[in-house]
Amino acid sequence: MAYLVADAVLNELAGYGTEYVFGYPGGTNLALFDVFSRNQSMKLVLARHEQGAVHMADGYSRATGKPGICLVSRGVGAANTILGLHNAYQESVPIITIVGQVDSDILYKDAFEEIDLETLFKPVTKYQIEVFQPERAAELTGRAIHFAMSGRKRPVLISIPGDIARVEVSPKNRGEQLPAEGTLSLNKKFNSEVYEALESAQRPLIIAGGGAKDYAGENLLAKFAQITGSAVTSAWMRNDIFPYKDPHYLGMLGTGFRSMPATKKALAEADLIIAVGCRFSENTTSRYQLGLAGKTLIHIDKDQEEIGKIYPPQFGICGNYKAVLADMCEQVSVSQDRHKSRETWISRLRGEYLEQTALPEINGDSITPYDIIRSMNNHLEPDTTIVTDSGAFVYFITKFYRFNLPNTFFAPAGGSMGFGLPAAIGVKFSKPDKTVVAVMGDGGAAMTIQELDTAVRCGKKVIAVVFNNSVLGNITTKQIKQHGGRLMGSTFNDVDFAIIARGFGAEGITVRTGEEMDKAMKLALETDNTVLIDVKLDDRHILP
Repeated sequence: MAYLVADAVLNELAGYGTEYVFGYPGGTNLALFDVFSRNQSMKLVLARHEQGAVHMADGYSRATGKPGICLVSRGVGAANTILGLHNAYQESVPIITIVGQVDSDILYKDAFEEIDLETLFKPVTKYQIEVFQPERAAELTGRAIHFAMSGRKRPVLISIPGDIARVEVSPKNRGEQLPAEGTLSLNKKFNSEVYEALESAQRPLIIAGGGAKDYAGENLLAKFAQITGSAVTSAWMRNDIFPYKDPHYLGMLGTGFRSMPATKKALAEADLIIAVGCRFSENTTSRYQLGLAGKTLIHIDKDQEEIGKIYPPQFGICGNYKAVLADMCEQVSVSQDRHKSRETWISRLRGEYLEQTALPEINGDSITPYDIIRSMNNHLEPDTTIVTDSGAFVYFITKFYRFNLPNTFFAPAGGSMGFGLPAAIGVKFSKPDKTVVAVMGDGGAAMTIQELDTAVRCGKKVIAVVFNNSVLGNITTKQIKQHGGRLMGSTFNDVDFAIIARGFGAEGITVRTGEEMDKAMKLALETDNTVLIDVKLDDRHILP
């Protein structure tokens, strides 16, 4: 069997440890698909839609720390990935998107489904490579992966014309290793000033962002918080960065109702902010109104461009956060009296936070979002991974679900509706023995529900929970507040998602009471098949 450019590309990708390629075929990527018939180093996962494929690659990458790989075709197939890649770009997820471009001999002639891929992908990828020289295919693939995984990780594009993918080449892969995490090297004067700021502060507060993900379970943030007596908050949608049960944790920062009062109070009272892997997004900062005037800011990030981009720090440290915190844990010495004072401050706020995160009891015959979260807290193990879609329902998760282990919560901070189910399937490919739960609103569920077929066909069981109130919650809320309650384009007919699930071969359960929710969750955990729980809610409890 001849060794083709297609073989060279996929063999190079396999050398970086990724086990699955998520994709959808088209006329110009069939040579790449054909490689899987003779090469078992990676497995092909056929999605029902290109958006589903890129979200699966996203979920897989977030759960493993490895590159996610998405394989699609020219024009329409490529365009269908943009929504998912935008989300991955915002979330710093390294997805290698391989597109079968139109044949090189008919490029620039407005060929069928021809599109300028470099221009299309530039806003949502870190690097774009087009392969026109067959003998360089492996080299350029390795370079693309290097860019995706270096510094701030982000998606990249590899465009390969269909005829180029079929060219025979010599098997000579580069076999490069993934770039190593950088180490920290600071001058002594700078170090001493940072240590002095940490030791002299009265009320230090950590803001832990996505750049502080802990794949190895080393718990350096918890160790640092304990040694220094620092309170901890997570950035928007980063609730699994720090364990809920840890007495230093005071919740997620976010705009308006997204944060608990105790979390906001901690930020207001703190005199030292230690931002770790945090890009100070619009939603974390309440539309860039975080209120850091008069506070000292230490900003730690591996991406130099993020440091000072939103808030100029007194101390900006570019490097691997683990190396930075490990150094600080060794060098910082907080006096006993100051440490005790800090812990007293944290304990007061922690008590308030626990009161505010207690699930309310709402009497009535119908089920509420609080009943759903209560059932999840009661029945799901701590190592369960929760993957949410985008929508108002998410704030019931971020406020009331108890995350205690790292890498157990993935959400589309880029705002992509339709993310939840396919991303959960991608996570399941990386965690086949763990429970993975997709939580969606009815709006997002309707966008990618066809990927239930992928889960069933591939034997990757997920539990899907749909908050089904037939409204677009965030939109409805804004229309009530800003447009006199005129609900234009934000309500739907009631959809029976349980029937749809059964049509794809999954189990479908309809729930209307808290008791039914408990029974459904128990059944979902016991069965071997993918299960969708369609929770019929009214629109009285759109937001917590």
